[in-house]
Amino acid sequence: LKEYWQKNSPRVPAGVNRNRKTNGSIPETATSGGCQSPGDSARDFHREGPTSSATLKDLESPCQELAVVLDSRSVKISQLKNTIKALKQQKKQVEHQLEEEKKANNKKQKAERELEVQIQTLNIQKGKLNTDLYHMKRSLRYFEEESKDLAIHLQHSLQRKRELERALSAVTTTQEKEISFSSHSKARMEWKLEHSIQEQALLKAQVTQLKESFKQAQLERDECVQHLKGERARWQQRMRKMSQEVCTLKNEKKDDMRRIEKLERSLSKLKNQMAEPLPPEPPEPPAMSSKVELQHLRKELERVAGELQAQVKNNQRISLLNRGQEERIQVQEERLRKQEERLEEQQERLQQLAKPQSIFEELNNEHKSALQLKQQVKELQEKLGEEHLEATSQQNQQLTTQLSLMALPGEEFLAAAQNPADEPGPGAPAPQELGAADKHGDLCEVSLTSSAQGEAREGPLYDNPTTQPIVQDHQEHPGLGSNCCVPFFCWAWLLRRRR
Repeated sequence: LKEYWQKNSPRVPAGVNRNRKTNGSIPETATSGGCQSPGDSARDFHREGPTSSATLKDLESPCQELAVVLDSRSVKISQLKNTIKALKQQKKQVEHQLEEEKKANNKKQKAERELEVQIQTLNIQKGKLNTDLYHMKRSLRYFEEESKDLAIHLQHSLQRKRELERALSAVTTTQEKEISFSSHSKARMEWKLEHSIQEQALLKAQVTQLKESFKQAQLERDECVQHLKGERARWQQRMRKMSQEVCTLKNEKKDDMRRIEKLERSLSKLKNQMAEPLPPEPPEPPAMSSKVELQHLRKELERVAGELQAQVKNNQRISLLNRGQEERIQVQEERLRKQEERLEEQQERLQQLAKPQSIFEELNNEHKSALQLKQQVKELQEKLGEEHLEATSQQNQQLTTQLSLMALPGEEFLAAAQNPADEPGPGAPAPQELGAADKHGDLCEVSLTSSAQGEAREGPLYDNPTTQPIVQDHQEHPGLGSNCCVPFFCWAWLLRRRR
């Protein structure tokens, strides 16, 4: 049948067979391009008989199956496309939700950071408010004590006023009794009146004198206040100069530290040179270089020691000036005390002569002014003492550290260089040279802190009588030199702001 079918259908092209296999369609006859016509196919069908009809039926059944399979596959493909679209939409929704969650998390993190910053600022404000409350409580206590003192003074003045009123009432009653008793005492009373008038005139003159003396005392007090202001301005200028000098000392200290580092480098170089084995032919040049460097180091040490001694002398001169200023302040305090005593005497006289209320007001004003002057003097003394102690302790500490840092390495190097037993000979063997180098290394490997402590304990400053109390103060109070030097006017401004 196959051979017969191939013989009867040679005109069908290859592309048509391929289309039949792929699409699963029913084989059809071509109408053009060398294909058979429907009449020819009918004739062939009638010619072939029952065999051709059986082959057509056999071919139609797999084609129908292929069409059913293709339909089911197209349905499945459409279902898969729909599921893919749904999955893509779900993916987009999930990505959108993830982005929203990321944004929400970022917002939460930002809010947490802002809350932490706000908590820190609130803690800082809380500390400031606590300090302000403490200072306010102190000021309230001070004002309460002042109000108590004023209330006590008021009570005393009221008692004095009552006593004077009683005395006046007693005098008036006695005068009335004397007038009512007899008329013989009129002449005597007239004489007493004249005498009292004269006494009143004398008392008025004394009152005027006391007022003039009081005005003079006020003028002297104003002069003292102005003088104190001038002294305060001078002290402020001096403290500014002291701060500038401290800055210069710090810069010099930095320069000295740099020089010390250079000297240590040179010492390490010399140590390395001394540790290296010397050639046998020219033994003299390294010794000459070491001697030259030793002389250079000695000159540097002498120069630094001279500068430090000059700084010590300058500090002593400043301390002497501070002592003179303190003596002047003490003299001014004595003058103020004398003026206060005079004012108290004048106040007592005025209490005996003038009205109690006016006297009380004047006394209150004078007492307030005297208290203000005392407070100003005390504040000046305290501030001057604190600034002087801080400045002197810092300067002396810097000087001691500089001396210790500059003196010990050079002295150790000089001692190591001057000892002939530790120096290696020109023809010495290698192990002896290594041992001498180790000895020199042990001498030079000394820490700066240990050198500073040894110099502070056994150096020339410890034996100097002028620097012994400063060193003792620094040992007893190690925190004095740790703070930075703050000028006098900054402390005054801070105290006023706290009050």
